[in-house]
Amino acid sequence: MSRVAKRVDVLLSTYNGQDFISEQIESILTQTYKNVRLIIRDDGSNDRTVDIINAYEKKYDNVLFIGSGQNLGSTKSFFSLLTQSTSQYVMFCDQDDIWLPGKVLNCVEFIESKTDLETIPSLVYTDLLPVDSHLNEISDSFLVSGSHYFGSDFPCEQRLANNSVAGCTILMNDLARDLLLKVGFPSCKVVHDHWVAIVVSYFGRVLFLEKKDILYRQHDKNQVGSMDVDIAYFLKKILRIDYIVRHDLDLYFELRKKGIKLNILLVVYYKMITNIMRIIK
Repeated sequence: MSRVAKRVDVLLSTYNGQDFISEQIESILTQTYKNVRLIIRDDGSNDRTVDIINAYEKKYDNVLFIGSGQNLGSTKSFFSLLTQSTSQYVMFCDQDDIWLPGKVLNCVEFIESKTDLETIPSLVYTDLLPVDSHLNEISDSFLVSGSHYFGSDFPCEQRLANNSVAGCTILMNDLARDLLLKVGFPSCKVVHDHWVAIVVSYFGRVLFLEKKDILYRQHDKNQVGSMDVDIAYFLKKILRIDYIVRHDLDLYFELRKKGIKLNILLVVYYKMITNIMRIIK
């Protein structure tokens, strides 16, 4: 008897995404892994995004639109979606990319190949393939072009210092989702994937799968995108050093309030090493 595939909840937050949302939804609905439920929350769009979503919900049983609400910002919108998930696996999804057909299957097969992950909060993430608005390749690796340090089971302090986990590449198990709901969401300013990576890393495992299963679209409306690490990048960092320090300290103390106690000296060490290595490269 064949084993029943576990269901995957794909959480999609939208905001004025009418230009690309249909392509993104189609790429999810045509995945080779079929037991997928798409849960969508709109963050107060004023274009045709909601009309497009409604049309998909009427057509497909596995599309659930929980409505358009107050503009919370992407982080809070994704955390709101997380409370709606009830499946064995959870993935985050941006509104303007394209998922290659084997993305979900590759992540599920990888996490299920690690039998020790069945009893601990676990997360898998991958690389991405940056493309322009017309899907022309910009770079052959988001992580390499951004000089990110990526891999499995990094110390939490390193995750805080340099986040290499892009939210749209994540697949987590239900234990990780339940952990995040138990720990609670941050009150400080932080991107959802950064928070998720640190919390899951502290209590469980964060593993890297060497795949590029997303066409990561770069355009003028991107909230977070691919970037080249060059002299201009470092000059911008220097000019924003006060903000960067305050951001990292706010996140550090927010984690402590949640019972996640990191070594601040190690955070500083990894921050320095990361940027030194970026300069050398």
